[in-house]
Amino acid sequence: MINGYYVIAFLSGIIAGFSQILLKKGAMREYSSFIREYMNGYVITGYLMMFLSVFLIMIVYRGMDFMNVPVIEAVGYVLA
Repeated sequence: MINGYYVIAFLSGIIAGFSQILLKKGAMREYSSFIREYMNGYVITGYLMMFLSVFLIMIVYRGMDFMNVPVIEAVGYVLA
């Protein structure tokens, strides 16, 4: 049986990977002003997803051993 914390950790890694992709897409565009560089859909969504990923991984650390979490969390690096 799969522990629910493993699923949340895997989901957190996927969310972190997609948030990095959104942040990269937002950085590749040219903007007319300094404020628009940071107040656009890609950047705001990317940072919200990153905060969600951090919140989920904090939940995972409550229920799993500290040695297992970074291995599962590395999924985000593969996606980005």
